[in-house]
Amino acid sequence: MHGLVALSLVTYMGAWPVSAQKYLDATEFALTLGGLLGAESACGLTYDIKIVEQYIAENADPADLTIASGLSMITRGTRLEFEAMSTTEKAAQCQLAVRSARVLGFIE
Repeated sequence: MHGLVALSLVTYMGAWPVSAQKYLDATEFALTLGGLLGAESACGLTYDIKIVEQYIAENADPADLTIASGLSMITRGTRLEFEAMSTTEKAAQCQLAVRSARVLGFIE
């Protein structure tokens, strides 16, 4: 299953156009936000929706129509990966998700 997600990610990343400098690269945006959204329930977190919406408004190029599908794919892939993780791997990944979510203001 991990191989399928990785293959899909590589295929997807190669299809993205270069976005404007003002915004995050579409791949970076989808990996960052999609990874955190996919980890939210698996790690027992609840993000501040207003802050997530603000992050999207400030970092996602509104002209890049691939972002929604990329975000969806990364979010779902992350959820699937969590289902297959060992307890230790999940604890480590959740600790990293908590740290990142705090830095972005998604949680206190």
